[in-house]
Parts: sequence; structure tokens; C-alpha cells
Amino acid sequence: VGLVIFALLVIVRNTLAGDILLADRAYDQATKIAGPTAEILNNRGYSYMLRGDQRRARETLLEAQARDPGNAYVKNNLELLETSLRKGKIGQ
Repeated sequence: VGLVIFALLVIVRNTLAGDILLADRAYDQATKIAGPTAEILNNRGYSYMLRGDQRRARETLLEAQARDPGNAYVKNNLELLETSLRKGKIGQ
């Protein structure tokens, strides 16, 4: 669990810094360690959203929701994605 948390922190840092390839590799490593958990899928979906890849963001967030329907973080990210799409803020 500690390695997964560390990997997720590295992912967030790299995504925000714009190092998308390194972030993707870290998501792959986290998935190999813990499997495709709702947390990892949620964070990966959010990463896709930050990049403007709304299709992959939605698919990944919906998969996270299917794994953990009550997860408030996933729900919030899906709502953020839908609101952003309606307002035209993503994928321009």
C-alpha cells in the first residue's frame, strides 16, 4: 500500500509538471502492484482530463465508478468533467 501511495504522489507531480510519459509509466506500475483499483483509475482519469482527453477521462472514470460506486472522488471528477464539457473548457 505504501508503494502505491508513493507512486500516486509521483504521478500527480509528474502530471502537473507536464511529464505525461513518466506519469503514464507510474500509473502502469501502480496498476501492476495493486491492480486497477478505483483510486488508481480515478487518478488516471483525472490525469486524462487535465490533458484534455475527455473521451479517455470519461471511460476511465466510469470504470472507476463501476469498481466503487460510492466513491465521492470519482463522482466529483465525473461531475467536473461533465460540467467542463458543457462549458466547453476541455478539449478546445
